[in-house]
Amino acid sequence: LDFRQAGILLARMYEEDKDERYLDSMAELCESLIDYPKNSKGGFWHMKSQPNQMWLDGLYMVAPLCAKYAVLSGKKEFAYITLKQASLMYDNMCDKKNNLLYHGWDDSFEAEWADKTTGLSQEKWGRALGWFTTALADIIEILGVKFIGIEKNVSDLKAVLESIVNYQTENGFWCQVVDKPQEKGNWEETSGTCLIAYSLAKAVRLGLLDEKYLHYAKKAYEAVVNSLVENDIGEVIIQGICSGTCIEEGTYEHYINCKTVENDLHGSGAFLLMCAEMNLL
Repeated sequence: LDFRQAGILLARMYEEDKDERYLDSMAELCESLIDYPKNSKGGFWHMKSQPNQMWLDGLYMVAPLCAKYAVLSGKKEFAYITLKQASLMYDNMCDKKNNLLYHGWDDSFEAEWADKTTGLSQEKWGRALGWFTTALADIIEILGVKFIGIEKNVSDLKAVLESIVNYQTENGFWCQVVDKPQEKGNWEETSGTCLIAYSLAKAVRLGLLDEKYLHYAKKAYEAVVNSLVENDIGEVIIQGICSGTCIEEGTYEHYINCKTVENDLHGSGAFLLMCAEMNLL
């Protein structure tokens, strides 16, 4: 699913100059999903090489694109595909104790990391949760809060965001493993923090959350901005970004031992999204 994400840029290009080639390219990316491999409940595999596995990352990679294609093409079925993918993740990957979602789910129970009873991975990774909330907020904005059938998705997003603020650190960040901020070895991670701040800010702007939740978004925004440094030639350096990672064995140790990088696109892209949304407010 990952390579499809950049297709969302085609929508902006089509809206600006109405060149049908952009819409045709979106059609190729979206309509090919009809035959894309799915698990027993209809959820997209994250990769064809990883049968039956759904990762939270995947919602951001494909759902806003499909939602936008549905609006531009008039093919509402792609909106419902989008909403179904989000609902499958929430319904099957959410820990009902705290309304936060695990990174992965394998309904065949065959993945190395999959619990043999639930099919879930072990931990709640910050950037994956950020991708999920960002995607859901974008979908709701694209389709509109009055779109028939979207009520559940709005409720799901609110439930996650209202919970996740309880795990923000005193410094304003969210940690690599979100719901264990006090656990030994856990650390404050920048990209996930930016994406969660973006989601909170957008949810407030769209009227999905009370304005009191803007406090958490502002706190995160200020924390990240204050953590920026400049190198010797005046370039801005974004620090504390988790490098690209898969679920691997899915353990707590796996996530906290991930390398940190500077100005990685996972972090700089999330930072720009956060800044843009905060600017709208």
